[in-house]
Amino acid sequence: MYRWDTEGTLYVIGWLLPAGLLVLALVAWWNPDVLHFFFQTCMVYRITGSLCPGSGGSRAVNYLLAGDLLRSIVAHPLVIYGVVFYLAFMVTQTISRLTGGRVRGIRFRDAYAYIGIAILMLNLMIKNYFLLVKGINLIP
Repeated sequence: MYRWDTEGTLYVIGWLLPAGLLVLALVAWWNPDVLHFFFQTCMVYRITGSLCPGSGGSRAVNYLLAGDLLRSIVAHPLVIYGVVFYLAFMVTQTISRLTGGRVRGIRFRDAYAYIGIAILMLNLMIKNYFLLVKGINLIP
């Protein structure tokens, strides 16, 4: 019987995420115009001239998929943090399930989310400082 604890729920969501991305990729392949919905210019940036917490995320994903790790980190460091955590969690949880729990998978801790929030906020503050005070846009 399957346990629905935090790790079990996150594990199921972890398998649904790539399935959803695959569906999106197939829809985009069939109708490329659908991508304009996901990659529009940020409304916060258009109205205020400042970056929102997600600014650079799409570029970071594109750079990561192209193998340009450094540009991905510069564009939005939360993307690489999320990918590393996702892969580590999914691999260790899969091994744990395949071995019947003899090998223990990574357990979710609130600290992981707090680290992500800290990365998000530091990224936002640093990039907006350079953009608004120095006039330099750090998003490549």
